[in-house]
Amino acid sequence: MALLSRKKNKEEDQVPAAIERNGGLKPLQNTGDAYKVLIKPLVTEKSYKLGESGKYAFKVSRKANKISVRNAVEKVFGVKVARVNMISVKGKPKNFGRITSRTSPWKKAVVTLRKGEIIQGLER
Repeated sequence: MALLSRKKNKEEDQVPAAIERNGGLKPLQNTGDAYKVLIKPLVTEKSYKLGESGKYAFKVSRKANKISVRNAVEKVFGVKVARVNMISVKGKPKNFGRITSRTSPWKKAVVTLRKGEIIQGLER
């Protein structure tokens, strides 16, 4: 099975020079699953008022639960979460002439951070 095995070079075992120059920073962890849980931050008047008390609102996956949202926010933004509240939002009825349909239902998460924590880029 010599065709499938591969010898490692000494260069592969070493830390890249760019990481050493930046003070030994580690590359970001794989946050792929976190981005499947968090769809987008909600930017509304109400969410801005919540931001004054350290709360942030996100649109999340319909399959997400409080624990997965907590882990995703902590992994993506590097903050500590105190509590997570979840809201299931029903789809609204829409009329297109004689055709009646509904918008898709979705799930909202309101994340409360520990005292003194903020999310960079979403702060008010």
